[in-house]
Order: sequence, then C-alpha cells, then structure tokens
Amino acid sequence: MAANFHLSVLCDILFGRFLHFYLVKNKRILSKKVIIWFLDAGVESLLAVSLGSLRLNAPMFWSQSLKVIIDCGLSRPFRFFLRRLEPEGVCVVLAPQQLAPQLVEEKAPSPGIAAMYQRINVSTLVTSLLDIGAGDHIISCDPDTVFLKEVDRFPFPSSGTDMTIMPGYSISRGREVPTPWLRQATLMYPDLDDADLVYVGRQLRLSAEELQSITSYNAGIFGFCAGQDFSGPWRDAYRAIRKTTDIKGRSVFRAFMAEQNALSLCIHRGQIRVSELPRRFNQFPPIKPLPLVLPADTIILHFVNFQMNHRNGTYCLWYSIRDQLEALGFLPPDRSALDVNS
Repeated sequence: MAANFHLSVLCDILFGRFLHFYLVKNKRILSKKVIIWFLDAGVESLLAVSLGSLRLNAPMFWSQSLKVIIDCGLSRPFRFFLRRLEPEGVCVVLAPQQLAPQLVEEKAPSPGIAAMYQRINVSTLVTSLLDIGAGDHIISCDPDTVFLKEVDRFPFPSSGTDMTIMPGYSISRGREVPTPWLRQATLMYPDLDDADLVYVGRQLRLSAEELQSITSYNAGIFGFCAGQDFSGPWRDAYRAIRKTTDIKGRSVFRAFMAEQNALSLCIHRGQIRVSELPRRFNQFPPIKPLPLVLPADTIILHFVNFQMNHRNGTYCLWYSIRDQLEALGFLPPDRSALDVNS
C-alpha cells in the first residue's frame, strides 16, 4: 500500500510539471502566476465556489495563472470535476506527505488538519511539484474565499521580506481589535493561569508577557515568490507548539489552527519576514454591531469560520455566487456537493 501511495505521488509530481510545461509552451497560461489551495473532502463545496468565482470575476488572472489544488483527501467525484478544468490551467496534485501521527491528538485528526499542516510546506512544495522559476508569484489561498474582482495588483514581497500577509482582527465591544494569539479557539483548555503562562513560555523560549502580546496573522491568504523557503522554521515552530504542555501535562494548543499560530510565532521571532497584505485582499464579512456593508474595494472575500457562521446574513454573498455558478453550469452536478453542512 505504501508503494502505491509513493507511486501516486510521483505520478502527480510528473503530471504537475508536464501540465505546467505544456500550458506555458502553448501560451495557455503565463508562468509568473500561481495560486494554490490545500484541502480535503470536507470543504469541496467551498473550493468549487472559490474556483468558480475566480473564473467568473477575474477572467484575466484565471487565463494567465496556474491553479494548483493540493489533494489532502478529496473524493473521487470531486477529483473528476477538477480534472475537467485541466485545459484551463487547473492542476490537482496529491499531497506528498501524510500528517505525522505525533503531531495530532490521540484520536483521529479533525477534517482540515492535514491540509493545514501541508500548507506549512508550501514554499518547498511549489518548487518540487511545478516547473517554476525564482521570482514567480504564488498566492496561497483558503477554500472559503470568493473573488470579486481581478487579482492583478496582489502585492508580493519585495527584497528583505518573505511573504505578504494580513494581521488577524476580530470584533470586541463594537470595534475592531487585533486577534489575540492566545485565545479560546486555539487553546485546548482556556483556563491557563499565570503559572501556566510562565511554564508555556519557558518551553517556547518566550516570557509570559510576550505570549500575550504576539500578533496573530491570518494564514488563509498570503503571497510569496518562488525561491523563498520559509517552511523550515514554520515546521519547527509547529512541532514545538504541538509538544507544549501546561503544568498538568496537558497539550496547550489545538491541532486545528496550530499552523497559523506557528506562523505567527515565526513572524514574532523574525524568522519569517513579512510585509502587510492590504485588507481588500483578505476581507472578512462584516458583522454586527459594525455596519453590514462590504468595502467597495474588496477583491478577495474570506468567509472565516464558515461552518460556524454560514447562517449569518452577512454570508449571503457566498450563496448568491454559488447559485450564479450553478446556473452557469460550472459546479459539480451532484447537488449534495453544493450544500454546506449545518
């Protein structure tokens, strides 16, 4: 079985290189633009809408870019749906590494964790899977996104930085505030006391004060250039975070979103250098009590926490675009693939 897995990976790597070479040689796409998604079967409906919105609302970027889907456990019907888009520069590649068992909870990992972990390796994956040159532009994108306009002015890192990424934000007491690095969504047990913070900080070589002042960055959308390799420190930080315990010996950080915490930790330490991505390229849906009006300059709308919030009225734009794509015949024919679980 292991031999079959490695053979499948090798075939996908060769296919990815061949498809990219063929499309560039025949001028079907330009070689300087790549957008990449990591996902498993749990978010197939979100990717279908994300892809369709890019094709519909950013036709120039669609025609000039390679769209890469790293398959971390997609269903066979959805793979077939994606294969039909190969002539338009869509490339499906099986994730070349499985999630290390020691990096997840004792029970089976939740959906999405394997895909999130694979994202850590994105800077090395793109050069091993695709025939791209140093300086080529790559966007890493979550599936829970829709594209509203052309993406031709997406800012990429300049000399001295590794990626462009947006600091996270949330709503507290009616105003926007930076997203805390230590927060309930990322902690296994949110009852850490002062002694726990000192103990956790010692394991991560940080003071308790630093732990509470780290800027949290949103890893759902970021840009970088081929040839910049930041996967090593990101991977090391992930492993350190997953091994961190409180005084009682309990794991501190959830596997879900641990890769985002690890990235933020690397940025805090200066191991990964970033420039700020303008919010119009990673806009969250507005929520009350703020005005429920989407900024006019929004290019990429990121439906964060989709499963939790998809019934919220501000998420209606996702459904509107989904219905539009379905009417155009773009989406998979299986209606169940277009529904979002409650």
